[in-house]
Amino acid sequence: MPFLHLPAFYESFLYIVFHWIVLATSWNILSGYSGYFSFGHGAFFGAGVYTTAVLAGKYDVPFLWTLPAAALVAALLGLGLGAVVFRVRHVRGELFALLTLAATFVLATIVLNTPIDGGPGVYLSAVPVPKLAPTPSGAFYMMALALAIGTIAVGTESRGCSVAAATLSRSSPGCRARPRNR
Repeated sequence: MPFLHLPAFYESFLYIVFHWIVLATSWNILSGYSGYFSFGHGAFFGAGVYTTAVLAGKYDVPFLWTLPAAALVAALLGLGLGAVVFRVRHVRGELFALLTLAATFVLATIVLNTPIDGGPGVYLSAVPVPKLAPTPSGAFYMMALALAIGTIAVGTESRGCSVAAATLSRSSPGCRARPRNR
């Protein structure tokens, strides 16, 4: 699409569509298979964005090299939050939703009010956009397309009995996991 030299509106619109595909699939995995309602997606997304902004903006690490580090930071945050939340038996339903929402606000407060990065903060405008397409919006389109394809591949895998689907649905490892909220 970016190589067709269409107006930036179409690239931006498709970027947003692909972003919503990724977000909807993550909601399906967590809420659909486990029955939990999570409002903490912003915390994980923000942790990854902040990692990329710090590495690329302050340490001049190439943008594409920051993506695995951003995913790792978000995954570690998820593991840490999961280790706390899922060990408490009374955290179900509304309490789980409130705790995941609180995690987003706590992380945002920490980033905004502490010099965790050694200064007044980092801004995404300092991060150079990789030259994956003729325009910056085209580069975002290409990255979002890759994420959407990866998400669809993970979603296809979870129709079987992947580790994540079996764990979230509390099914036995040899079964075929089924969404609960459908």
